[in-house]
Amino acid sequence: MAFFLLHVLLWFLVDYTLLNICQNGPLPFSKFEFLCAWLLRECTSPYLSIKSHMTTTTAWRHKKYRLRWGGTIEEI
Repeated sequence: MAFFLLHVLLWFLVDYTLLNICQNGPLPFSKFEFLCAWLLRECTSPYLSIKSHMTTTTAWRHKKYRLRWGGTIEEI
C-alpha cells in the first residue's frame, strides 16, 4: 500500500511539474484545484478508453465519421 501511495504521489508531482514547466510561469489555479482535476481525469481515463474501443464512430463538428481498418476515416 505504501508503494502504491508513493507511486501516485510521484505521478501527481511529475504531472504538476511538467505543466508548470510547459506554462513557463505561475499557474492560474491552486494546487488543490489541480489535484481535483487530475484525480477526475485519471479516474475517468479507463472508462473513456474502453468506451472509445467499443465503437468505431465519432461525432466532430456536427458530422459523424467512421474509423476504418488502417486508420482511415470516412464521413457517414
